[in-house]
Amino acid sequence: MSRSIQTCPREWVFTYAQARAIYDRIKPIRGRKVATNHNSPAPAKASHPLGARHLVDQYSVRLNEIDGQEVVQFVLYRTPVITYYQNHTIVVDTEGFHSHSTHEFIDRFLGTRSCARMRKTHVTLGDVSYLIEGDKFNLRYEQGAEGTGKVVFDMPAPAVYGYKINRERANNVMKDFKEFSTYFNAFISLRKHEREVGFYHRRMVLGVGVNVDEVTSVLGCSSTGDEAFQTATSEWTWLCETPDERGYFHRNRSSSWDEYIKVLSKFIELIKSDQPEETKHANFYKAAIALTTRASHFNPNENEVFVPVQFIKNSVKDSLYRYYASNILDKKRLADGVVPNNRYAKWIPKVTR
Repeated sequence: MSRSIQTCPREWVFTYAQARAIYDRIKPIRGRKVATNHNSPAPAKASHPLGARHLVDQYSVRLNEIDGQEVVQFVLYRTPVITYYQNHTIVVDTEGFHSHSTHEFIDRFLGTRSCARMRKTHVTLGDVSYLIEGDKFNLRYEQGAEGTGKVVFDMPAPAVYGYKINRERANNVMKDFKEFSTYFNAFISLRKHEREVGFYHRRMVLGVGVNVDEVTSVLGCSSTGDEAFQTATSEWTWLCETPDERGYFHRNRSSSWDEYIKVLSKFIELIKSDQPEETKHANFYKAAIALTTRASHFNPNENEVFVPVQFIKNSVKDSLYRYYASNILDKKRLADGVVPNNRYAKWIPKVTR
């Protein structure tokens, strides 16, 4: 249901009587079988086309019976998106299709402004906006004076929550690892240099270079070459991105949340300030090398791992914030209609959000 519906008629329909009048005035298509839908409690009567008759399988209007009363349903493909009840209730059901065509279909008949936000339906009626939890929401037609009326929400405002960083607690986390942060900044300063990167559009970039043999040796792989590099760095590549932050391609080929936390915990142990002095430098060194595997360019001809400074300068903060996300993030209810920024929510497993 992602195609455009420009050929669908635009006519505001707010009541059962208006919807029934549309159904009655449209001539049915001879020989059409009774339409059914898995979501309908009872078989519907024959569908009548909404708009061009040859597009009856895309847009249609039909009668149905729900809980013993007759209703009129406006159908997009096989989904009864809008259902008009005789008591002036209007039920909108996307059935999980939060697509442009579904929302445009709703707007054409109800005069709403709807769209998809964060894989949910965001609906605006006048000055009131709701971010809908789930697939259904209820509207109601309110009769006004002198034949006027309007459609309003017939449901309480859904509770929408968002996350915000508590800067005080976040700064305290960074203070606990200040020694490694200082070490890593010095590591970048000592190793940064400019190099030409890119395939088609070559450009000079300031970055940090590390010898491949050094990477494989420090991270625990005795052999050399491209395969050894991939083996040595695969565990550490996603220190700064949770499984939910990675793109679709990488998300299907990367670790689970449990595996991610396990690797991140191992990294945190390496950068703690309260560890024996005789092992601290070696652990700091290994952690710094591990961070260079983030967004790096591997050039086998030069035997060097090169990562732009802009990608790793905040790596310590990025990894710590994700590890301590449950401590530094505050969950707050947002004002009605406000769409949350999903950036911080991805730092926390879905089961605990």
